Amino acid sequence: MDVKTITGWENSDNHFTTVVPFKWILDNCVSGLVLEQTAADIAAGKDIDEKLRSLALIREDMQRPFHHTIGGRVTETPKLRNARGDLKRYLIDRFADSPERTWGVLPNFVVVFESSLESEPVPTQIRGLTENLSVYDFSSAGRAALADGESRHLAVEEIRDDLSADLLLKDKLLEKRVTVDVYHGVDPKRLSDVFID
Repeated sequence: MDVKTITGWENSDNHFTTVVPFKWILDNCVSGLVLEQTAADIAAGKDIDEKLRSLALIREDMQRPFHHTIGGRVTETPKLRNARGDLKRYLIDRFADSPERTWGVLPNFVVVFESSLESEPVPTQIRGLTENLSVYDFSSAGRAALADGESRHLAVEEIRDDLSADLLLKDKLLEKRVTVDVYHGVDPKRLSDVFID
């Protein structure tokens, strides 16, 4: 098994903050669309991978849906339309090229790993920071769910997969650094009380 680590500032035993390239979010978080479909499959009594089942149940209490079913007809919600429309355009037109040609910012992502992550402190002092810097091992944690940032995640997935998108801007976007708050080993009910969309 490959060792997967990430460095971050420890906020508590189960919470740290880090900065990563956008592609880290795509590689290490399960899409909200996938988890929404997984929840529908659970409700239909289908056999589901246990890890996906757990993440879908965590997500269900924290996120607004991408789809609604009204009178047996499935419709897109404003959340999905935004991810595929204005947000997607903003990420390409403003955020990917910031600050060289435009100005664009994004709020923190909030990522949830179901299991606790092992950490090793980094022996360093950074003046003005009281938090401890640590290296966290998520090799055996699997992929995470997003408590905040599902729409941004989906928009960037679609940009990455869009064959007509400008390759240079796409690469810039995937390498763009974003701030992530990571929660791990926290009771999902406690998380859903805090991160409700």
